[in-house]
Amino acid sequence: MTTSWSDRLQNAADLPANMDGHALKKYRREAYHRVFVNRSLAMEKIKCFGFDMDYTLAGEKPVTGWATPVSRCFLC
Repeated sequence: MTTSWSDRLQNAADLPANMDGHALKKYRREAYHRVFVNRSLAMEKIKCFGFDMDYTLAGEKPVTGWATPVSRCFLC
C-alpha cells in the first residue's frame, strides 16, 4: 500500500523526531535530483529492450569481466 505526501504529513507518528509536518512539506528535491516514472507505459507492447549501466540512476559495483559486455548489450 502506498501513501501520498499529504497522507504522510497528516500522520505525525511517521515523521522523524527532528522534523515536523511543516518542515517535511518544505523538503522537496530539485527537479534534476528526482526520478520520474511513466506509469502508463504498456509493457506488453515493448518489442526491444537494452541495458544501460553508465551509473546515472544507481551506483552499482560491476562484476569483473561482466560490466563491459553487459553495458553494450542490446536484446531484440
